[in-house]
Amino acid sequence: MNKEEVVPEVTNEILDHMMNPRNYGEIEEPDCTGIGFDEKTNEFVAVYADIKDQTIKDIKFGTNGCTDTVVAGSLFTDMIKGDTVNNAKRASQLMREKIKDVPPKQRACSMIVLTGFDAAMQNYEDRAGGRKDELCKLKMEESCEGIGHE
Repeated sequence: MNKEEVVPEVTNEILDHMMNPRNYGEIEEPDCTGIGFDEKTNEFVAVYADIKDQTIKDIKFGTNGCTDTVVAGSLFTDMIKGDTVNNAKRASQLMREKIKDVPPKQRACSMIVLTGFDAAMQNYEDRAGGRKDELCKLKMEESCEGIGHE
């Protein structure tokens, strides 16, 4: 490790989400489905949500990514479950701002979760507008490639 590399603080909350991920899995017949996809590494996060009266009643995610991705997905979905769509979108934007200064690996793992969430929200809006797409898939703007994923 070089002298400038920052080791992220591991809190009890993060350890708990690592050992007992929340909301991991799939929802049968969700109101919306989104996939955040890194085409260079083939990593993805799928986000499924049931939304009633603009409130996220249930949300789940699945990934083929690393433990950091599972922790980010667990933390984020746990935070927005039961909240309104608008508040969840604001939370996603706030999370983007907060992760700007974290190490690249953790940032990429969080961004793929947020990209999956963005795709689910796009699918929700498309379906509300009459489109029948089963899901929405969005590519990552920056790849996780080459930043220490194992």
